[in-house]
Amino acid sequence: QIIKPYPDTKYSDEILNAKSELTSLRNDLDKAQKKHRGDLKTASERLSQALKCYDQGRTEFAVDSQHSKASADRLKCLHQELLNSFHHRKKTVEEHAKEVSALKDKISKALAKRKEIFRDPFYRLVNAEADELPGLIVDRFDSVIVMQPNAFWAENMSEIIANSIKEVCSIDVVIKNASGRSRRLEGLDDKNLVFFGDLPETAISVPMNGAIYKADVHEGQKTGLFYDQRQNHEFVASLANGKTVLDAFCHVGGFGLAAIAAGASKVSFVDSSANALDLVREGASEMMALSKMNIIRGDAFSVLRKLLESNNSYDIVICDPPAFVTSRKSLNSGLRAYEKMAKLGSSLVRENGILVLCSCSQLADLIKFRNACVRGIGRAGRRAQLIHTGFAAADHPIHLQLLDNSYLKSLVFRL
Repeated sequence: QIIKPYPDTKYSDEILNAKSELTSLRNDLDKAQKKHRGDLKTASERLSQALKCYDQGRTEFAVDSQHSKASADRLKCLHQELLNSFHHRKKTVEEHAKEVSALKDKISKALAKRKEIFRDPFYRLVNAEADELPGLIVDRFDSVIVMQPNAFWAENMSEIIANSIKEVCSIDVVIKNASGRSRRLEGLDDKNLVFFGDLPETAISVPMNGAIYKADVHEGQKTGLFYDQRQNHEFVASLANGKTVLDAFCHVGGFGLAAIAAGASKVSFVDSSANALDLVREGASEMMALSKMNIIRGDAFSVLRKLLESNNSYDIVICDPPAFVTSRKSLNSGLRAYEKMAKLGSSLVRENGILVLCSCSQLADLIKFRNACVRGIGRAGRRAQLIHTGFAAADHPIHLQLLDNSYLKSLVFRL
């Protein structure tokens, strides 16, 4: 309609070319948007502005009966702005594609390393910095993935991460767990989310060290299960055949169920959480070992004191509490709590028995934790040998420049 009144004008071809290129660019951008939706908002706004200005310039050109050079120059500027917008968008799309490719490559490498170690698909798939993805925790429960994006970048890219994991691992369900303490430091919310699939209606059965654990990936602690103690469970279980065991702070029964699987005669599970103890019971039921278990609900310190007052004793006593040291301010009080735990625990161990003391407090290093335990054992009037020191399992690697991030310690004493 613009061109018809001026069929011989020298600007007609330029307008047609600009219009043709605009259509082509729009088509290219539509394709890019479908492939990378929700990305590059700035470039989209620039494009919208360029299109708006182009329409304005076209109107001005139509009413300009003299087809002034100024209108033609303006049209050229708008055309160039449109091209610049497209090239900027194209470059950003390419950068985004490279980022996604790099992300998938890191997840693929992490998966390959776990498959070398574990036969069954139950493990920590991504362990933050050690797998080159700082602040990102990913646990696998067969076809279900639970991820914790504990850093701002990971939260911002959580949907892309979920897509990448789904594609690399060929799984059905990806869940975001937002309960990590570090998320609060990053200013992130605590809302859980299901990215793909349906939330499991019941706890997931996890075979490990001959036992069966039940992981509640919806309302359980952290991702639903702690894989980090796997190798320490195995070592203690190797000592448990025919023995009586007390598993304090048991959570879902990590040490105790492994001990039952290894032939323990009786295991008492102690925890303050009714939900956790229900999962212990479900696991024992699936192992057909309910007759070998005893459930005691209550504060672990109070229960240990009552058991001691009732003259109870065990061949193996295990204390695997939550972190007592959560900040530098709580270091001294936390170490005193570990000392008290060691004193109570060692008082319940029979002669020549085993005491297992654990800490997941990163700020209480191995030496500080070990010294606190030794003081507690001494205060109980017991003599001991340290026969084993355990750390996090092989699916929890540590970056060599961040060795201070080593948090898990498991000390095994013979008393």
